[in-house]
Amino acid sequence: MAATMKILVVSPDKRREFSGATGASFEAECGSMGVLPHHADILGALKAGCLTIHFDERDDEIFAHCEGFFEVHSGELLLLVDAIESKGEIDVARAEAALKRAEERLKLREDVDFDRARIALFRAINRLRVSGHTRL
Repeated sequence: MAATMKILVVSPDKRREFSGATGASFEAECGSMGVLPHHADILGALKAGCLTIHFDERDDEIFAHCEGFFEVHSGELLLLVDAIESKGEIDVARAEAALKRAEERLKLREDVDFDRARIALFRAINRLRVSGHTRL
């Protein structure tokens, strides 16, 4: 039997706990990260991206997550994120509408918060990528 680990994902409105995971991969500020059971302790910042939790006995679970922080301590992974959605929870129509709004805002030259529009664009693209409904 392969070694396993516990993964806890906490956002302001959700708490998800996974036991029996054989690993996880996600987007950190320093680049793509992979964590396996017995990983060395580490702390870092998360970029918005895709979290994949791997299991031996069942299919991987895939999530779109926003910015936050991660910690590996005593062989457990903790992710603190602004928001997280599983592949099945993503509202594709809403994500496509958000993508269109963000693209339109970025085309404007005045009275636009470009940082906010850029973040909204990336979050919409990330949701569509994770859901498998991307046109990009």
